[in-house]
Amino acid sequence: MKNIKKIFAGMLVATAAFGFFGCSDDPEEDENLVVSITGNQNIVTIAAPDEYDGQDVKLIYTIDGTEPKAVLNADKTDVTVTGTVYDAPFEISETVTVKARGYYYDATSKTFYQGPVAEQSVTYAESTVVTTDATATGTSSGTFTFTLASTGNSNTVHYFDTSASNVFKLNDDYPNAYYQIQFSWKGNGKGNWYLYMRDVNNGLIKKTDGTTSFLAKGTYTGSCFDASNGSVANGTLTLANEGSDETGSVTITENKKFTLYVNNSGVATEDNATDTLGTFTVSDAK
Repeated sequence: MKNIKKIFAGMLVATAAFGFFGCSDDPEEDENLVVSITGNQNIVTIAAPDEYDGQDVKLIYTIDGTEPKAVLNADKTDVTVTGTVYDAPFEISETVTVKARGYYYDATSKTFYQGPVAEQSVTYAESTVVTTDATATGTSSGTFTFTLASTGNSNTVHYFDTSASNVFKLNDDYPNAYYQIQFSWKGNGKGNWYLYMRDVNNGLIKKTDGTTSFLAKGTYTGSCFDASNGSVANGTLTLANEGSDETGSVTITENKKFTLYVNNSGVATEDNATDTLGTFTVSDAK
């Protein structure tokens, strides 16, 4: 099962406007809408079945043991969601049990559907020292070589990082920072990507409010990650930046590497707070 959606940590009750009428108060059960929950490098990702690709399936989850659910409001125009709306990948700081499910509205039958609850225990792993030949003499902006990580990859998630080619000092707390890109498969020839920083010895670098700090993110097109066994094929990926018109392309070679231009105007000095990391862009290697 492969189809990566985005999630974000935190517990909340949210409403999502649908603008439909005439549905039953109780959602119909769609037993085929079984979501998958995976954890790699302490980052949790939730996926809907790939046969639902193209449908407006929304995902919700909980980590406190309660059941995520979506119910129609009395006027049958809104859905009240109990749980967390799936928005972007998130990091765990302890072992948790994630419960998740999907829901959608079928306009043809004017029926609200909800899938069964999926449950998965995701084990937290202590940070380990990354083996790297690079010293913290690199920079935060430039053309960098990203290499496929030796651990944490699956058939739906792949990590590439600069730990062997570009390590730099972010601040006193993170003296050996490097970039990592997560590619999340979302269907044949497409998916999402997320750029963030890690420290060689201290793991994922997060914002000061404790949330995952995505420096840049967007979508990709290309077939490098389409293999069901998780292997990476040579080829070119086109990256689109969220929130801008910028695009870039990377070419993965036989040694599972690619070069990418990362530009940021506000990270190089140690005085910068990690919650104001500047504006990042990615584009073709320059």
